[in-house]
Amino acid sequence: MTGSARIHACASLAGSLFDRGLDHTDAPAFDGLLSLSAHEFAELVKSLPDSDGLPMLDLVVETVRYHAEELELRSAVRHWAKRKADYDADCTSWKKRELEVGDGWRTKPMTAGQRFLLADTALILEIEIPAGMNRGNAADWLDANGANVLRKLGE
Repeated sequence: MTGSARIHACASLAGSLFDRGLDHTDAPAFDGLLSLSAHEFAELVKSLPDSDGLPMLDLVVETVRYHAEELELRSAVRHWAKRKADYDADCTSWKKRELEVGDGWRTKPMTAGQRFLLADTALILEIEIPAGMNRGNAADWLDANGANVLRKLGE
C-alpha cells in the first residue's frame, strides 16, 4: 500500500469519529478501546449514562470520552509490554552471542530502544534513572527493574 493510499484509508475510516468530535488527542484512548474484548467493552458501556439505544458510533465516542484515562493507560501498558518483549528478545539474542563476541558491547552508548524503555519504566515505577549509564549499565538496570513494572501497574 502506498503512503497516500494509507493516508486516504486512515482518513476515511476515522472520518466518522472526527465528525463526532474525537481528534488526535483521543488516539491513545481509542487505541486502548480497540484492545478491549467484547465483554470488557460491554462492561464499560454499562457505566455510561444514557447508553441504551445509542448507535455504535456514539457508544464508541462516549466510551472514549468517559473512560479516557483508563483507556490511555491500557494503551500505554500494551505498548510498553510490546517494547519490553522486543527488548527482552534482543537481549536474549545478545546474551547467546556474548560468549562469541565478548562483552565490549556493554561499554557502548545506550541504544535508542533502551533509552525509551528506561524512561517509560522509570516513569511507571516513579524512580530515578542513574546518570551516565552505558549499554551494559542500562541492560542491568532494566533487568533489575523491568520485571516489577507490570506488578506496579496493577496496584
